[in-house]
Amino acid sequence: MSNDNKKKKPPLDPSFDPSVPEDGVALPEDERELRDLYNRHLPSAADIAVTARDAFGDKLPEELLQNVMHCSTEINESVRRIMHAHMELGFQFGVVLRTIHTAYIASYGDSSMTQKRATDDTYAYIEKLHRISGAKIRLHLKAYARFK
Repeated sequence: MSNDNKKKKPPLDPSFDPSVPEDGVALPEDERELRDLYNRHLPSAADIAVTARDAFGDKLPEELLQNVMHCSTEINESVRRIMHAHMELGFQFGVVLRTIHTAYIASYGDSSMTQKRATDDTYAYIEKLHRISGAKIRLHLKAYARFK
């Protein structure tokens, strides 16, 4: 085993608690602020209309153009739900991981071996029970940690 592999950190800092905001992070007070976060990553109704008209305004009758714009709005809603679901998965994986880490550290002491075992056991649990691969678990945890 090379020295690089021995120095790898766990995929998530064991002190990370997804239910506690980091310093300087302000949580949305209502759903409107959360919608604003998603809207920054999705085209607005105006963007949809302009792009649809630019692409198809001279090729489609108005009724079909309106249908295309409506479908694009529905795509936005689906993407919003998917983004929310991914964030929720990352949050819940983080809660499970933090719970197992805390329990293992209390029982076996705070060492890199204990942290690795807690992480490995948590991933094995989620993989077995929910049939989600370790790579996808890490992906959701990293996404949540990055975009929370």
